[in-house]
Amino acid sequence: MKKFSTLLLFMLIGYSTTYAQSIVFTNNDEVLEDATTVVFQAVEYEDWTGDMGVKAETNLKDEETLEPIGDQLYIKNQGDSDTKISVTVEKLNTSKLTWCGVDDQCTEMKNDILTKSTDLGANASTVVQLDAAFTYGESATYKTKITVKVGLEVVRTIFVNFLYNAAGISSTESNHSIKVANGEFIYSFDNNANYQLDIYNVTGLLVKSEILNQSGNVSLSNLSKGIYIYEVKENGKPIASHKCVIE
Repeated sequence: MKKFSTLLLFMLIGYSTTYAQSIVFTNNDEVLEDATTVVFQAVEYEDWTGDMGVKAETNLKDEETLEPIGDQLYIKNQGDSDTKISVTVEKLNTSKLTWCGVDDQCTEMKNDILTKSTDLGANASTVVQLDAAFTYGESATYKTKITVKVGLEVVRTIFVNFLYNAAGISSTESNHSIKVANGEFIYSFDNNANYQLDIYNVTGLLVKSEILNQSGNVSLSNLSKGIYIYEVKENGKPIASHKCVIE
């Protein structure tokens, strides 16, 4: 009996390892590492009534052509057998979210946690399709955690953030000045508050985070050449975000 129990334990561990390797999150077909943070920028739009709205989506498409726009977040089964998965979205702060992925049913997330299940075929993918709605003119950052389980085992986890900077993409506002030049992030703020700089690469991975003073420079020499997104927070509230190029 003891040998049988030990054998069963090794089999379960083996199955779990296999699932952990075969079930992955992808962004634009690039496999994401476990516990990666992916960032989606909100966009402002005018609806058919003429009112302004703000939205961010993990899988944005052109409303006329239905062609994908920007980042596309999926869950993929890289294995050679069908697998039943359960996916859980958890709000990490107050947010307005609607989840249309996994089971093709759009559900407004009135509670902090929502779980859906599906059978994911071999080498097949299912769209995440998590949508965020913001109040026009009110900057906010929504933070979520998405986990995938096979049975009772958590096999993948990522974090998805939605950013809305109501001040727009301008890097110079009435109470601060920000620019990226010569491999440095150069900043100055009128107020003495708690400031933080977060820099993400194009896949949404947080690559640098710094506590800022009222003014100064932050060296970006440790970052590879490419396009990045920076976000600056004042007392935990986003006040500026923009794409920048490091050459």
